[in-house]
Amino acid sequence: MFKRQELFANAGLTPLQQAALLQRLFPARNLHDQPDYQYTPGECLLIWLAMTLERGRLLDQDATDFVLQRASVDITAYGANCYENARAGGVPEAFVVVICDRNYVTWTGLEGFIDLRQATACTCLPHEALVSHSINLRALYARCAVQCAEAAQSEQENDSSITD
Repeated sequence: MFKRQELFANAGLTPLQQAALLQRLFPARNLHDQPDYQYTPGECLLIWLAMTLERGRLLDQDATDFVLQRASVDITAYGANCYENARAGGVPEAFVVVICDRNYVTWTGLEGFIDLRQATACTCLPHEALVSHSINLRALYARCAVQCAEAAQSEQENDSSITD
């Protein structure tokens, strides 16, 4: 779907920060060393969510990494669903990640919550959440896909002007 340069075009991350993020998300694949690798729609969504969590400082780094690893199968499947729906002119079902009091997280399809202090599943919160943050992955996918497509188009225009 997109290459590294397109994914990170407007992210404001240094090459080292990009490589570190990719290494955390895909440790066994050495994608940080492959600038021309085409990331799948699901991988793109996982990267965009990682950047959103890190930019918003909603969780510390360990909790962010833990959540992304636990949710990666669901998120990458949802990214593929978004891509297929966009190609067919449809709109995917909503998918939301919710963080409560910086200590609990849940997402569409997960029964209950994950207690980030204990790294365990729990069926309900021990008390009503005082602060909660939700991230709409349908909107995240749509916005980021447009930004990356624009970056890819700009790169193609620059490449064609160089060869003219």
